This record gives sequence, structure tokens and C-alpha cells, in this order.
Amino acid sequence: MVKRPLSGYRTTELLTRQGLEELFEMRQLLEPRAAALAAANASEDQLDAIERIAEEMHTHPGTAAGRYAAYRGFAALDQRLHDAIAQASGRPLLADAVERLHSHLHIFRLSSQLGADDPTLAEHQRVVHAILRRDADRAAEAMAEHLARSLGRQLSRDEES
Repeated sequence: MVKRPLSGYRTTELLTRQGLEELFEMRQLLEPRAAALAAANASEDQLDAIERIAEEMHTHPGTAAGRYAAYRGFAALDQRLHDAIAQASGRPLLADAVERLHSHLHIFRLSSQLGADDPTLAEHQRVVHAILRRDADRAAEAMAEHLARSLGRQLSRDEES
């Protein structure tokens, strides 16, 4: 939903292919930097939280509950992980920008499906591993790679529809 001054709220328009590409362009500008800063600045509690979310994603139930039902929970954990990394960057403005960008991605996640061949978990593990090792360069690189592959998956799913 989008708030309009003096007239209430309206629903957010669906992103076009170009809009999705622009969204991921913005994410590429912000999230690799957030991952690098998290590797450098995260407190032990923040590192523990990031690790817990990643572990929870690995134990999340499969698609047996139904396509949307299963993916809804996974998508929520995915957003929590990205937001936790951004929060751990120690840059509140950066974290706020990352959180705002994720809200636009939900509509595309509705058409997604978590499957055994989904590489998202492995990509997240590479990001988390680099952050836990406090390797800022590798964290940024792993996040950039994850976002590029995620965009590719989103665009290929859109073409299949």
C-alpha cells in the first residue's frame, strides 16, 4: 500500500520487468555494502541472530503445505535475513533503505516456489559464512552474486508464466 497525502492509501502497482530490474539495481547498490559493513561492525548478538535466521531457513518445511503456504514462510525468513544483515551494518539509513526495497518484492515472491533445486539457501550460506568470518570483501561479493542470481531466477520465472 502507498499512502497518498490527504486522501488515504492505495495499493502498490505491480512492477514491470523494467521495474524489477531497477529494484535489483538498487539492491545491488545497497546490500553488498550492507553485508561488508555487517562483517566489519556486527555485534556478537547480531551475528548470532543472522546465523539463527539462516539455520531456520534450512529447517523450514518444504512445499508439502502448498505452493504459496510453504513459500510465504520462507519469503518472510528471507526478508528477515536481509534486514538483519542490513541492521548489523551499523548504518540505520542504509538498513531503512534495504527494508523499504524489500516491500516491493513481495508481489513477485507470490509467484515463486521453493524447491529442492532452489540455490537460495546455498547463496545465503555463502553470505552468512563470510559475515561470520568477518570477511567484508567476500561478504559483499557473495551478496552481489546472490542478488544477480536471484534477479535471473525472478526474470526466468516471469518468462515461464
